Amino acid sequence: MVTQSNVSFVIRLWLEPRAAPGPPEWRGHVFHVQTREEAYFRQLADLLKFVEQKAGVSPPHP
Repeated sequence: MVTQSNVSFVIRLWLEPRAAPGPPEWRGHVFHVQTREEAYFRQLADLLKFVEQKAGVSPPHP
């Protein structure tokens, strides 16, 4: 768990076409700058979980 006051992330989002007909699917990648850990995700909940684990606090919710 990070205990410093500044925590930085680089987040990439893109649309990926599906193999079957239909709308493209959102995909994402998150990089934690301080630890250099990264994760890929398909759901926003997975991104928020990663941020919460690395920052040590709950992320803001809409």
